[in-house]
Amino acid sequence: MDFPYAIRFHDQTFDYVRCDACASVFVDPVPDDATFSRMYQKSAYHDPHYLDCESPNYDRSAALLKRFLPEGAAVLDYGCGLGALLASLGRAGLTPSGVDFDPEAARYAGERAGCKAVSVAEFATSFAPASFDAIHFGDVLEHLPAPVETLRDLLPFIKPGGLLSIEGPLEQNPSPVYWTARAFGRLKRVLRPGHVGEGVPTHLIRVDARQQRLMIDRAAPGLECLHWQISEMGWPYVGGGALKGAVAALAIALGGRSFARMTFGNRFHGVFRIPGN
Repeated sequence: MDFPYAIRFHDQTFDYVRCDACASVFVDPVPDDATFSRMYQKSAYHDPHYLDCESPNYDRSAALLKRFLPEGAAVLDYGCGLGALLASLGRAGLTPSGVDFDPEAARYAGERAGCKAVSVAEFATSFAPASFDAIHFGDVLEHLPAPVETLRDLLPFIKPGGLLSIEGPLEQNPSPVYWTARAFGRLKRVLRPGHVGEGVPTHLIRVDARQQRLMIDRAAPGLECLHWQISEMGWPYVGGGALKGAVAALAIALGGRSFARMTFGNRFHGVFRIPGN
């Protein structure tokens, strides 16, 4: 077990356990459909986290895609949330579309960005294969019960020679925040053995940079890497008390730096070109 860490949600305990084969960490058991619906309702998930979010990170993600795409290129934001990236893509001169697990969130995102956005259940009947010049996954893979299979299912919707853009957390990657969180977790277990806190198991997998690249390569062999960056946000310690703030500041200072064949940072962004013309 990692950290060690377990949480209870709706009277069910979810453990984060480490895979002996690949060292990645995953939730056990995987939430069922009813639990997913509770977790990702717009009012329960999107509104508290993203309703007022206007992060410049969305504009940076859109600008990075624009470097590799022509004006007006069609981009799908898979996991579009409340539409902040969709709006950034439109401002960058691209043609956005969105999809999200929750139908209400998808409708809100489409109205906010002035584009088409549908639920996951509606996706297959809403878009034809090879509809997009690029598909973007922003902070999505860690929420999926089968991320490799989802990536494989989405690849046919990218035009030959199109782009796959993925960004998100590296919660197992070398970082002072990660190491401190593990130490605190082990101390809490000694002081309060058997204690399980309340929470929501939204992140189903936790990986480092090597595991993340292996996952992408397994889903889509033969990709050409156009961009790969590891950075650090200091989350969740940034903005905390003096001790947590100091750990976050150190982590941010080390983010992206390499030492002894490891690169520090808790976040990645990769852009890949799929085989084709």
